[in-house]
Amino acid sequence: IKNFNPTVITLTIAFFLTQQPFSLDHAPRITVRMRSHRVPCGQNTKFTLNVQAKPEAEIRWFHNGEQIQESSKYHFTNMSGVLSLQVCDCQADDSGTYRVVCTNYKGEASDYGTLDVSVKASHTKLSLSEGQSVTLKANIPEASNVRWILNGKELANSADYRYGVSGNDHTLTIKMISQHEEGIITCEATTEHGIVKCQFDTTITSKRSNAPSFLVQPKSQNVNEGQNVIFTCEITGDPSPEIEWLKNNVLVRNYYYCYFLIVLNTRTTNINKYLTAIVFQVSLSSHLKLSRSKNVYTLEITEASISDSGKYTVKATNMYGQCSTTLYNYSPSSKDNRTKIKISQHFHFIFQ
Repeated sequence: IKNFNPTVITLTIAFFLTQQPFSLDHAPRITVRMRSHRVPCGQNTKFTLNVQAKPEAEIRWFHNGEQIQESSKYHFTNMSGVLSLQVCDCQADDSGTYRVVCTNYKGEASDYGTLDVSVKASHTKLSLSEGQSVTLKANIPEASNVRWILNGKELANSADYRYGVSGNDHTLTIKMISQHEEGIITCEATTEHGIVKCQFDTTITSKRSNAPSFLVQPKSQNVNEGQNVIFTCEITGDPSPEIEWLKNNVLVRNYYYCYFLIVLNTRTTNINKYLTAIVFQVSLSSHLKLSRSKNVYTLEITEASISDSGKYTVKATNMYGQCSTTLYNYSPSSKDNRTKIKISQHFHFIFQ
């Protein structure tokens, strides 16, 4: 082509880079977890946790694997990611595992906590004195995992705190109670109905000084043979003391027994040897007689003889202490020293 001037055409192509819009969406995250706990029967309780999610998560609650719904028993709340489940009027069958599941299109998160509902079986108030040994008894049928707890601290089975069980009765024996045991002592056990508690509200009073003491002491005596002798004393103490009379450090009793074997017939043959006998129980009728009338204690010696001379001691003992006193009885020598023996309470024999 004549007079044709080629023209350089420059083509500029612009490239524009595009990117996806920025998003803050994320799967649910648990930031504060649920806490397991225990409540008394009949009270309300609440599980709480914090969850972060964008978009907001769908919340579902479960009890022992079964989904639960809003009702008079269960109340749900969700305040900007602070979730709560309130369980009302807790009963034994409300015990178990509670789980929450939080879901959005980005993913899922879950958490759980356990609830123990304790069934209080009894509450007893006790007033005890220092120094006593005491046994507490809790009747809990079909119990396991039995624990005794003093003011929130478990008591180990030991010489000072001895565990025991007899059928449905669970016992705690405290060797010597003190101010340390004042407060709430609880027997806690697991049953098919939940946690059962028997509580003892103890008040400890100062140690009593109520050991035995003499109001009237017996007196030593000089008597002639054949006369009667009466030693009398008055002793106080709470609880009422046990009284022992001793003669020359040997315990005095109203009666004592011995046995006689009387051979009636013997026969010997080439084959057998026979022995026929009768055994008699004989009680020696003691002329030392013990008696009591309220707080007055008496030792009476009937027809005293020279053998009745000696040292006599009366001893009184209770859980708080002991008291004793010693006195003497003197009888002059005798020309006629006889011992009475009574057989079967009916026949009397006199041995010279």
